[in-house]
Amino acid sequence: MRTVSLQSPPALAERNNAPSKLLDVDALCNNIEWGVNLLSAVQEAMAEGLSEAESCTDALYAAFDDLYDKQKQLRAAVDGLFEERRQSKRC
Repeated sequence: MRTVSLQSPPALAERNNAPSKLLDVDALCNNIEWGVNLLSAVQEAMAEGLSEAESCTDALYAAFDDLYDKQKQLRAAVDGLFEERRQSKRC
């Protein structure tokens, strides 16, 4: 099965300053929004009878796979920002 991946921001772990990390989070949010739009388009095609449900399974799986990866990246980025905030309050 062929998977489609939306473009990811540069390696999240490599960025060390807060504005860059916030830009990474923003980019991930945009990628998630695109994935949701893809799901909406596939659902509309199925609901309108434009495609057989069976022909949409690859698109649905690709959207799921990509959204799953993006939500893991987003969680890691947000957790990293929270950890940095906790560390800065300790100093």
